[in-house]
Amino acid sequence: MLRRCFNRLASKTLRDGTVLEGTFAGTHLVDGTARFKDGRVFTGTFSSGTGQPLPKTRLLEDGDTYVGEFNSQWQRSGLGASFLADGTTYEGFFEADELVNGIVTVPDPTGEIVFEGTLKDEQFVEGTLKQNNYVYEGEFQDNTPHGKGKLEYDSGAVHEGTFFKGKLHGDKCKMKLDSGFVYLGSFVHGAIQRGELRTATFNYE
Repeated sequence: MLRRCFNRLASKTLRDGTVLEGTFAGTHLVDGTARFKDGRVFTGTFSSGTGQPLPKTRLLEDGDTYVGEFNSQWQRSGLGASFLADGTTYEGFFEADELVNGIVTVPDPTGEIVFEGTLKDEQFVEGTLKQNNYVYEGEFQDNTPHGKGKLEYDSGAVHEGTFFKGKLHGDKCKMKLDSGFVYLGSFVHGAIQRGELRTATFNYE
């Protein structure tokens, strides 16, 4: 029967310059720290069979911290949470080092900005964005409302329909003002062009 040899507080430098420190099972680090030449530092537990980081291992990189699951290339992959040096946090499901579905929280002088939904290349794709005095639910482009969506302000104002770079743009859109007036129709860059105005006392078409 083959017995694994465990060494305490051992250190090993690999051919690529990676430094392994901690407890080994045979040739693999199972508990300790792996320091890569590119600056990445993994601290936690590792597979005794493959040497790969196990879930809940901590990754430090350029002042940012990630705790969660990894793939065979040691990339952030699976469930995890990333805490950036500027206070931004990413939580959810990662693929190839990027959050693809989850929650992004960004600190802001007026309060936290929170996005929950799907992302691609660290850009919002579709979901819910909450910021200061409004909530937007729908599609995005360049982290801005773009496509079908609904924007609701704390004041009671509502914009709903198709957005272009953050403003209503297209047919069959709706804009409800703080006063209660409602515009229905075609909009161009946030301004109604043709449609219907509804008020408490009259409708204008």
